[in-house]
Amino acid sequence: MEKNISKISLILLTVLLVAGCGPKSTPEPTSIPLPTLTSTPRPTATDAPTPTLPPTPTDQVNCTDSAEFVTDVTVPDNTAFGAGQAFVKTWRFKNTGTCTWNMRYNLVYLRGEQMGAEARVSFGEPETEPGQTADISINLVAPAQNGTYTGTFQFEDPSGKRFGVKDGNFWVRIVVDSGGAGTTPVAGNTPTASGTAGTCVFGLNADYVSQVLNLINQARVSNGLSALTVNPALTAAAQAHSQDMACNSFINHRGSDGSTKASRIAAQGYVSSRDDEVIYAAFPDGGGDPASVVNWWLNDANHRPVLLAADFTEFGAGYAFVSTSGAGGYFTINFAVP
Repeated sequence: MEKNISKISLILLTVLLVAGCGPKSTPEPTSIPLPTLTSTPRPTATDAPTPTLPPTPTDQVNCTDSAEFVTDVTVPDNTAFGAGQAFVKTWRFKNTGTCTWNMRYNLVYLRGEQMGAEARVSFGEPETEPGQTADISINLVAPAQNGTYTGTFQFEDPSGKRFGVKDGNFWVRIVVDSGGAGTTPVAGNTPTASGTAGTCVFGLNADYVSQVLNLINQARVSNGLSALTVNPALTAAAQAHSQDMACNSFINHRGSDGSTKASRIAAQGYVSSRDDEVIYAAFPDGGGDPASVVNWWLNDANHRPVLLAADFTEFGAGYAFVSTSGAGGYFTINFAVP
């Protein structure tokens, strides 16, 4: 009987184990899927916009440069300033050439009193096409001493070639007068004598006339040519034209009365087989001294052949100075051969 019970117990235990009623094992943890992370793209750095630069002007070919003075926009001649006073000079010019002025063109200091001017100042923008006008400025400072001062300027094209205005170069002329002490003329501005033509009072300078004639003859001799003889009739014709230009503030071979070089020479009783004339005007401290004048003529393609013409035998010179005129001192040289 006990054996049967044991068997029954064994059978029951086996059944229970099979049925899962025995001790249970700890189930393995079920893995929980992680949420899918969506990566947010990093912001892309936006490139700073490239500034738009003005186009570089291209070189111009097959064109010519020339200019005409229109007016003084600021600081007309003989404007008074205190010693050391800063100011801005502005000229207005007309482009009478066929090239377009651009930032590659410069205003350049030539001679006379520099007044703190930079040696070279760009025209800047905008471009100035042929037929248009441009206002061109430069920063200046009045000298420290009382007096009358003139600075002369030119233009410069992109290749470095210089040119002036129709009647020559252009300038700024000021008077420095600190505290109303009066002005002292710069050396060379004081004429050695005076004359009158109608209501015009002009200065004469016999030394200037003599120096100009001597320098011309020196240049002729150094170039293998004969020196010229001074002729009173040619001198009178030259002096009359210098006085006309000084009193009426212009620079031209045609006189204010419509006269020409030939008619002025003939009016003095001189009969020539060929004649010619050169003129120049500038304040003495701005390039209007004899040495500067003759040097300019000799270095100019149009004037050098006149001074060094082999067939001329006689000449005469004139000079007149008017402080309130546009250029101060006016030179005229008449050449001729009977």
